[in-house]
Order: sequence, then structure tokens, then C-alpha cells
Amino acid sequence: MAPVAFAGALAPKKKSELQEIANALRVSDQGTKDELASRIRKHLDTHSDLEKSSQFSGLYASLRRRVGSVQPQAPPSATGRLAPPGTSSDKPRSTRITVLNPITESPPSPKSSPDLKPSSLQSSDKTPASSPSSPQFDTIPPPSPEIQRPLSAIFARSPVSNFEGPAPAPPSPAKSIIEAIPKSADIKAAVQRHTQDIFSGHTEYLEVTRVFLSNSQNLSTLTSLYELFYILHTVIPWKSLQLPLTTTGDGASLPLPYPPLAVFQTSAFWLVLLHWAFPTLIIPALVGNLVSFAPSQTKASTSGFELQFDSLTGAIVRLAAAIAYPFAKFASQEHVHGLDVIGYNTRVFNASITLAFAFAEAISTAPKRFAKTLAHEHKLAIGPVEAPSSVRALTARGDDRVSEEVD
Repeated sequence: MAPVAFAGALAPKKKSELQEIANALRVSDQGTKDELASRIRKHLDTHSDLEKSSQFSGLYASLRRRVGSVQPQAPPSATGRLAPPGTSSDKPRSTRITVLNPITESPPSPKSSPDLKPSSLQSSDKTPASSPSSPQFDTIPPPSPEIQRPLSAIFARSPVSNFEGPAPAPPSPAKSIIEAIPKSADIKAAVQRHTQDIFSGHTEYLEVTRVFLSNSQNLSTLTSLYELFYILHTVIPWKSLQLPLTTTGDGASLPLPYPPLAVFQTSAFWLVLLHWAFPTLIIPALVGNLVSFAPSQTKASTSGFELQFDSLTGAIVRLAAAIAYPFAKFASQEHVHGLDVIGYNTRVFNASITLAFAFAEAISTAPKRFAKTLAHEHKLAIGPVEAPSSVRALTARGDDRVSEEVD
């Protein structure tokens, strides 16, 4: 196998290539790239007979081109890689070093800087000149006129000189949010208005409920409805229809109760309702419209007789009928077991509550009725004469109470 021929300069070669050349020359391949190049160059200079070899002749050609322009460096000492600066080279290399022109400050005008003395201005203009005998440095040219401009002129044109102060900071978002929040007084007023609106709505509902429950006829109706629903729930055998809540029908369902039609075709169902309605609704309504203890209603008006229901009379008759109605006798005659579905105690209790509230209502409206009766009798006795002040006051007080109950 033919040996590898080496050619070219040593400086651009890689360290691995230099190590191959050193191994071919049988010199040490240790050290840095510069040390390898210096060691190979010294070996080639010492053994000039290698120029005749085809393997190393290319290296000598590059060395001949380099002779005269660059002096070879002395090899490093054998004791270490770093040699003292004095022993590394006998002659300095002719390297051209370009030195930047220093920026000098020319003296400002006396008007702009009155504190500066002429002596200090003259000393500031002097710049150290390089030694002409130094071989490593060229002569430094004088600074250009652009560099010799006074610094005062530079700063005069700078936008920093026109800077008067820090720019105003942008508005803080937190501050804008805080300013947008209403004041505490406005919040309190809004809360009070909202609370008043809520309470006013609830107050209206409470007032309507109070007016409804303050009427004895309404209370009698409520107790009657309670008894009717209890009878229907007890007598009717309810059935339920399951309504699915989903389209597939596999999920939950809603039970819908309904009465079977066969119940309404039996006579026992209608007998139970009829014997309940007689002492609870029919007899009190009949007697309450025919008998009235209100003095103002005993006289018929000239336009015709006006039939009005007396709540107190109806409540009294209902309680009496609840106690004296013969449910057991009618049950044996009709052959219906359990004709009295409500029971004696519940029936008497509901009738007693109705009577108590009717009596309270009659007491509250008694002054008005008494005043109207007194005024009517006085008018019939002495003609259309103005009633006494006491009668008018009593009538007005009674009207106010009645208006409150109606409202």
C-alpha cells in the first residue's frame, strides 16, 4: 500500500491531520495544534533530506512560500507547554495592529463653562503620541473634526437635554375599578330600597291573607272543603296511572291518581255526600239567609227585599246540626255502614271554630250596625234631621272598621 502524501501549509490543517503528519515523521503527537505545527516545522527544517521524499515534498513547498514573510517561531520548551514570553521568539513578528482613534473632548466655550480655567483646557487638548521608534504601531493620525466637536454641542442636540421630568404613569386599573364602585351611602340606599321592595311584596301577600282569613264566611268555606276532601279521599278507592318522565319509559314515572267510574254509579257514595251536606252546608245556608240578628237588616227597603246571609246565624245552626243530626238512624235505614265518615268529634270541632270566628266578627261590626239602626229610627221618628254628633262619630268609626275588613 503506497504511503499517504502530505502537502499544503500546516496552519490551516486540523490537529488530527497534524498528528498524522507527526506520526509519519515519528515525532511526538502530543500538545496543542500550534505545538504540533512548530514541532513538525522544526523537524522538517532539521531533516532537509525529507524533501526528496514524495510523501513530505508537498510540505517543503509550502514552507518555501512562507519563507521571507513570516519567521518561524521557536519551539516550546520541553519542560512544559507554556513558555516564558521572553523565550518564545527572538524577533517580534511584524503584525500590523490598527488602533482606533480615541475620542477627545474639545474645550467648551468660555460662555457655556465659566468655571473651567484656560490651563485645564490646554492640558485636556494634549493627547499622548505614540513613539515613532516603536515597530509594532503605526503613526496615529489626528482625530477627525467630527470627533473634536464639543460635548456640549452633542448634548445640546440630544433629546435627553429636553427631558423635563418623568412621563405621567398610566391610570391604575385597580384605582379605576375602585372609583367605579358606588359609594357606601349609595349601596346602603340601594339595599334599603331592595329590602323595602321585598318586604312590601311580602306585606301585600300577608295583608291579602289576613283579610281573607278575617272573614267568617271564608273560614266556614275552608272547613267545609277540608271535610269534603277527607270524605273523597276515604270513600273513593283511588287508582293511579304511571306517567313516564322519559320517552323510552325505562326511567322514573309520575303517578297520576284517578277515581274509577264505578264509584259514581253507586248509591252509597251519593248518600254519604248528601248526609254530610245537609248539616254542614244546606241547613246553615237556609237558616242563615232567613234568620238575621242584625238590626239594620230587619227593615225592608222600599226598592225591594234584599236577602243577605248572616254568618253568626249560619255558624250557630251548623254547630247545632253537627251535634243533633241523626247519622246512626239514617245509616240503619239506608243500610249504609259508615255513613258518618267525618266523625262526631271532627264535625263538632270544625263547627265550633266557625262559630267562634263568626261571633268575633259580629262583635267588631256591632257598633256600626247599632249606629245605623239608631240613625234610622231617629229619622223615622223626627224626620230628616241631622243626627247627633255622637251618633255620627259612632257611625264613622264603624264605617272605618268595615272598610278595613273589606280592603
